[in-house]
Amino acid sequence: MYLSVVGLPRHVPSCYNKKVVRPFQEACSDGRRFLSGRGLGRHSTMVRATSSAFSGQTKAKTFIMNKDCYVNSSEIGKEVQYFSSASNDNGQKLVSTSSSSVTWQNKKRSKTFGDLESPRMDILSNAPFDKVLDVFPGSYTNGNFLEIVCNILEDEGYDLDKMLLATSFCSDELNRALEITLTNQFNMLFNMGGLAGFPFGGATSFGAMAAHIPEGGSCLIVHGSHVGIDSNGKIGIAERRGRLNGGDCCGSGVAGLKYVSSVFKGEQEEMAMPKDATDAQQYFVGKMLLPFAKQLEESEDKMLELPRALYAGQIDLMKKIIDKSASAVADGGTIALIGGIQINTPPEYTDYFLPMDFNIYDNTGKLLKTIWRAGDVHYQK
Repeated sequence: MYLSVVGLPRHVPSCYNKKVVRPFQEACSDGRRFLSGRGLGRHSTMVRATSSAFSGQTKAKTFIMNKDCYVNSSEIGKEVQYFSSASNDNGQKLVSTSSSSVTWQNKKRSKTFGDLESPRMDILSNAPFDKVLDVFPGSYTNGNFLEIVCNILEDEGYDLDKMLLATSFCSDELNRALEITLTNQFNMLFNMGGLAGFPFGGATSFGAMAAHIPEGGSCLIVHGSHVGIDSNGKIGIAERRGRLNGGDCCGSGVAGLKYVSSVFKGEQEEMAMPKDATDAQQYFVGKMLLPFAKQLEESEDKMLELPRALYAGQIDLMKKIIDKSASAVADGGTIALIGGIQINTPPEYTDYFLPMDFNIYDNTGKLLKTIWRAGDVHYQK
C-alpha cells in the first residue's frame, strides 16, 4: 500500500514536523487522497484515505500508523510504503500490504489508557476565551503553550523522544486538560503534585521520576498554581460541567488564603503541624502562603494575587527538591523546569497557561540557562 505524505494533521503543532505522518486534504499524484487527519498522540496519527489498494474497494478506510511508521519531514510529497503497526476503523490489525491489496486480521483492539483509539485531544475545546488576556497578559492557550515549549526544547538540542514529562498541578480535575495536551506530545507523565499545585511528592517522587527517564534522556517538569475565570470574567470562580453555579478555584488556595488572612489579622494562632496525614497537604498550603500574608492582604484583588503567591511558594519548594535530588538524573541528563499559572476557563473554551519561569538545570542542581523569567510577577520573601 503506497500513500503520498503531504500536509500537517489537525491539532498537531508545528514542533511535530520532524517525525510525524502529515495528512492533508490534498490529492496525491497517483489519485489517492487523504480525506482527514487528527493527531492522537506523539506516537500515532489517524488518517483516512481512499484508494484501490484497499482490496479493490474505493470506500474510505481509517487506519492508524504508530511510532513504527514515522515519516521524516524530508519525505513530504513522496510515496511511502507501510508494512506494519496499523489498524482499520473496525479495530482489525494490518498484517500484510502491497500496492494492490491490504489484509486485515480480525482482532479487536483493547481500549486502554494511551491506546491509539483514545479520543484524547478531541475531548478538549480549542476555542479561545479573550477575557483571559485582559487579566493575564502573556498567557497562552494550552495548545500554543505546548507548541512554544516544543520549539524551544528542540532549539536547545533536546530529543523529545527521550524526554520524560513530570507535572505538579493541583488535584482539581480542571487541571487535567493541560496534562492531556502535554501528553499528546510526551505520551505519559509522572505526577508530583498535590493540593494547589505544590510538589508534595517531594524529593522521593523526584528521585523515582528521574529513574524512569529514557536512557540518555532528560526530564521536563511543568508545574504551577491555577485560578478560575467565569463567563463574566470574574477571577477565582470556575464553572464546572453539570453544576448550575460556579465555585472557588483554586479551592485549596482560597482556604489557605482565609487561614493566612486570619493569622495576619491576629484572629487565630498559627496551626500546629498535624499528627496524621488526614489533611496534611492543606496544612502545608497554608503554611507556605504565610510569608506572603502582607502582600495578599494589601492587594486590590486577592483572587488575582493568590495564584501568584501560591506559585512563589511552589517554585521555592521545587528548587529545594532539585537541589536535593538532581543527582538522580543520570547520564548527564538535565532538568527543564517550567513554572506558571493555569487559567481554567468555562467548559466550552480552551484553558490557558501563563509562563513565569523556564530554567534548565544540570544534574548537580546548577542553573545552566534561563529561557524566560517574568520578573514583574515574582515575590520576594
